[in-house]
Amino acid sequence: MTREADMKRLATRWLVIAAVVATGTSGPAAEPGERSPITEFRIPPTRIVWQSATGVAHADTLLVPQAGQPVLQAPLPPCTLTLDEGGSGGLLLDFGREIQGHVELFTPMAPGKEPVRVRVRCGESASEAMADLGERNAGNDHAVRDEVITLPWLGTKTVGPSGFRFVRLDAVDPDRPVRLTQVRAVLGIRDVPRIGSFRSSDERLNRIWEVGADTVHLCMQDYLWDGIK
Repeated sequence: MTREADMKRLATRWLVIAAVVATGTSGPAAEPGERSPITEFRIPPTRIVWQSATGVAHADTLLVPQAGQPVLQAPLPPCTLTLDEGGSGGLLLDFGREIQGHVELFTPMAPGKEPVRVRVRCGESASEAMADLGERNAGNDHAVRDEVITLPWLGTKTVGPSGFRFVRLDAVDPDRPVRLTQVRAVLGIRDVPRIGSFRSSDERLNRIWEVGADTVHLCMQDYLWDGIK
C-alpha cells in the first residue's frame, strides 16, 4: 500500500469518527463508539489544610488559578516537595466538596528532564487522606486511593478515579524534588436536572436533605452505586 493510499484511508477514518461524534448516530461503516453520559468539571483546590514543617516551598502557587496546561515558563514558581533529612515534604489539599473523579497533576520543565515519583493519597475526609493503608478504615478497596506514581518532566498525570475531597501529596525519592505548577480535581458526574426538592422551617434538616441528594447524584456514574468509590 502506498503512502498516499495510507493517508487517504486515515483521512476517511477520521471523517467517519467526526460524523459519529457530530450526529450521535452510526452507520454500517461507522467506527464503534458511544458518547459518555458523564460530564466533567474542573475544580481547583480551595485551601492547604496541612504541610510538613520542612521540604515544602511555594505551596500557595497551587491555590492560584492557572491555565490548565503544562507550560515552559510558568508565571509563578512551582510548588516543590523535597525528601530531606527532616522527612518527606508533603501537603494536604482541600477541594471544598465531595468529588467522584480524578486528580490532575501538572509539572513544569525540570532539570535533567527526568521523571519524578510522588505519593498520592485521596480521602473523603482529611483524616483518611492523612492515614496509611489499614489505618482509620483507609484502604485501596474498589478504588486505589494511596499509590506512588511517576510524573513526566513536562506534562500532565491523571490519578484515579476515586471518591475524595482531600488529596495529600508527598515526595518519595531523595534528591528528586517534586515540582508542580497546578493540581486540580476533575469531577465526573451525570449533568442531569434535579426533579425533586425539599424545604422546611428547619435549616439543619434542609441541609441534611441537600447532602443526601448530592450524595445520590455523585453515585450516578455508569450505574447507580451505593458509594462514590
